[in-house]
Amino acid sequence: MPNPHPKAPDLTDISVLYVEDDPVSVALVRAAIADRVGALHVAENGRDGLMAFVRFHPDVVVTDVRMPKMDGIAMATAMREMRPDTPIIVTTSLDDPALLRKAIRIGIGSYLLKPIKSHELLDVLGRLADTARHRLELDKQKRLNELLLDSLPNPAMLVDREHGLIQSANGFAHRLGLLPDASMADTPFAQLFSRAVHEARLGDFHSGTHVDFPGIGAYDRLWDVNIDLITDSLVLFFAVDITERHRIKEELQQEKAFIAAILENSHDGIAVVDAKGQVKFVSPGMHRLFGFTLPEMTPLPAWAGTVILDEAERALFLDLWQGTPGGEDDDHIFSILHKTGERRFCRLQTSRMPGGDIVINGQDITGIKLAEERIRHMALHDSLTGLPNRQLLQDRLQTALSSGKRRGTATAVLYIDLDRFKDINDAHGHDAGDEALRHTAGLLSRCLREADTVARMGGDEFVVVLPDLAQRQDAAEVASRILETLSRPLTIDGRSHVLGASIGIALHPQDGIFPDEILRKADRAMYETKKAGGMGFRFFTEKA
Repeated sequence: MPNPHPKAPDLTDISVLYVEDDPVSVALVRAAIADRVGALHVAENGRDGLMAFVRFHPDVVVTDVRMPKMDGIAMATAMREMRPDTPIIVTTSLDDPALLRKAIRIGIGSYLLKPIKSHELLDVLGRLADTARHRLELDKQKRLNELLLDSLPNPAMLVDREHGLIQSANGFAHRLGLLPDASMADTPFAQLFSRAVHEARLGDFHSGTHVDFPGIGAYDRLWDVNIDLITDSLVLFFAVDITERHRIKEELQQEKAFIAAILENSHDGIAVVDAKGQVKFVSPGMHRLFGFTLPEMTPLPAWAGTVILDEAERALFLDLWQGTPGGEDDDHIFSILHKTGERRFCRLQTSRMPGGDIVINGQDITGIKLAEERIRHMALHDSLTGLPNRQLLQDRLQTALSSGKRRGTATAVLYIDLDRFKDINDAHGHDAGDEALRHTAGLLSRCLREADTVARMGGDEFVVVLPDLAQRQDAAEVASRILETLSRPLTIDGRSHVLGASIGIALHPQDGIFPDEILRKADRAMYETKKAGGMGFRFFTEKA
């Protein structure tokens, strides 16, 4: 669809969260920006807006002030605590100056009068988008400078030309005592730096010079100092240790021994194979990686048939080995069976040498793969209780609803809020509160079937998903079992406490067909239980 306002700001790379309980205002904003921004998320009250803020990480928040459940100022205050840099725009009719003063106190500087005019909203979003892009570019440049410094294998620094102060330095420079905010005049490179600056040789300064680092005998070396002008006031200063280069030129045998030592001690492996599959060289690292000696690895196709069990992976490996001469190097991860029978993940890269031989570089990344699995687990589970978090709950709930639809069974969602958790937290502190939550997580898990899911939503709220239920009463029985379990005394700091819980139940498909809809209605039912005094459960009804 063509843009009817060619001069309108480009908002396609930002996401917006709009929090408003007035459906007319929501419709107007949707019409104005929905097809212009990268994503538009809408919430009808402050509490839902805060949940959407945590879930979607919007670039900009637009919010009304007066809303049910949680007003816009309370919501914005919580958002400021989580992500202070997120821009927040307040929409107001200027009929409550006290609320506006609160908005100013928490750092909100953007306002729009209601009813919102589309061009004013687009202008404000455009300015915020430009600011965000500039901030992103500055952050990128800063990270790039840091990465460039850290990528250099020798001491490197950005130095203020006029005052000779070190602005930033890489890890190597740190180990030599060349730290940010230090003066070059106080370093062993003082004379070199001063001479380069005063002789105006910046940008073309290279000097092989002997520099002593007092107290650091290992760095009594010959350095090639390089100084390049970055800006009028900033220079890149880096020193390359050329001591070994000069010595190696004179002592070829030591170079060979040095290379051999690297091969011997490297965790990565190297093998050389000819075009017929005969393995000509296997480094110690490659032997450790696979467990096979050179004779055991030749010919290569036969060896691959014993250690790469997956046919597709084996075909890919042999294809890399038989690749067209002069083709691009390739890098792939393979599941390898070590000689001991242990399964390992290896990154293998092939490259062709002049004359036709192929070099295979191997790296054991089993630890990385296992770490990735742990990271995936952490991303989908609550760090305190180990239960599934909101994201994993959504996936499992969607799976349960789809399965129930195919089988013609019901799915129940139980929204659980602990009744007396705040008393424990206030009386005994957060450590006791955390222990109570972990204890509750264990109790809830023991109340459920293997196919059921219990997740922590945050705070003292939990959600249980019960798939494949034959009747409504099944959900009631589980809720009763949970209430009975949580009514048992819990001892903290020598004192007995009873947590208790308020539970709301929503059923699929009769209460809704979408996951968010079911969760919302179970939450409403839970609040009705809480208002009635807690320590009980109730099913969702339209009156709830």
